[in-house]
Amino acid sequence: MKKQASPRLIGAFVVLAFLVLAVLVGLVGSFKAFQSRQTFVVYFKGSVNNLNVGAKVKWKGVPVGQVSDIRIRWNQDVLSTDIPVFIQLDLDRLGLRIDETDVMKREVASGLRARTQMESLISGMLYIDLDYIADAAPARFVEKEPLYPEIPAAPSPFDEIGDLAFRIADNIANIDF
Repeated sequence: MKKQASPRLIGAFVVLAFLVLAVLVGLVGSFKAFQSRQTFVVYFKGSVNNLNVGAKVKWKGVPVGQVSDIRIRWNQDVLSTDIPVFIQLDLDRLGLRIDETDVMKREVASGLRARTQMESLISGMLYIDLDYIADAAPARFVEKEPLYPEIPAAPSPFDEIGDLAFRIADNIANIDF
């Protein structure tokens, strides 16, 4: 005698199969192995307070990567406190073969610089903005023998405002009343 299959059991199996399929599609879709990513390093002189791992990296406002690591570096020979920030750029999204050293040198010579910008006034969180600065100071590279390609840093607008306020206060303090 044949036993008839339970419709509830078949329904549960179909629902479970769809759930497993949805999870697999989600995992494969978020898998970053299909993206062409390159790690770069940027050395910031100032504070990187509120810049977190996972923060966006934008090229002229378009998200092209993220911060992958922030470290502390203390060079006691020259009393330097440059902060190395490692960023991963999605080269496919850039549409530029910036992973080649001669292309990178040309872009830096054209004024490509990295600087921190505020993502939100409410949270104060920062992101890294890559852009061309017309009157950029000459590129200052920290590493003598780099492990990663280095993108020079430029002061953020907030750093420039702070420096200006400090100079104004210093000038006022030096006035002989």
